[in-house]
Order: sequence, then C-alpha cells, then structure tokens
Amino acid sequence: MAKTNTRHPQNFFGMVENIFIASMTKGQAPLFVIGALIALMIWKMPAEDITKLANRILDALIKGQILGYALGGCAITGWFVHARVQRKTITREMERLADARDERQATEKIMIESSSK
Repeated sequence: MAKTNTRHPQNFFGMVENIFIASMTKGQAPLFVIGALIALMIWKMPAEDITKLANRILDALIKGQILGYALGGCAITGWFVHARVQRKTITREMERLADARDERQATEKIMIESSSK
C-alpha cells in the first residue's frame, strides 16, 4: 500500500521540525543544533547584556583576540557553500547520465525490435 503524505498545519514548531529534518538529511544537524542553542541563549539574555556582549565581541575582533574564531566561522561558511554547490553539481550530472542511459536504452530497444521482425 502506498504511503500517503499527510500535511500538518504549518506553525512554528512544524517549521522547526522541517528545518531539523532537512539538516539531518544533508548532514548539517550539528550546525543547526549549535546555532539554535546560541540563538536561544541570546534570546533569553536581557537587552542590556546583549548590547554589552556585542560590544565585547566587536572589541575583541578589532584587537585580534578572536581572529581564529572569525576565520573558523569563515571556513565553516565556505564549507557550507561548497557542499551546496557540489550537491547541485552532482545531482545535475546524475540526471544527465540517467537521461543519456534512458535514451540509449530506448534506441537499443528500437534496434532490437526492428532486427527481430
């Protein structure tokens, strides 16, 4: 029996579930979890503490104290972009090869049918 795709009402938790499932499928669940934890911590902070935190981070960046973290963030972003580009490229190539295979199989089938008559 075919499995039916039941649609649930779209709400915030449904969105979070869809994002988490997509990140697990693409192997990016750890990044999603870490980002969600950081966002949750910032969300729960008082407004004046967020301002202090932002100023401390900017000062440390200017002084070069957290340059490694910034470069690490750039490397992770580069990895993310590269993975997306590679995934799209590989998908396109697989589709092209499948189309070429199907075309060749159809041509060979026609040749076999015409030679057997």
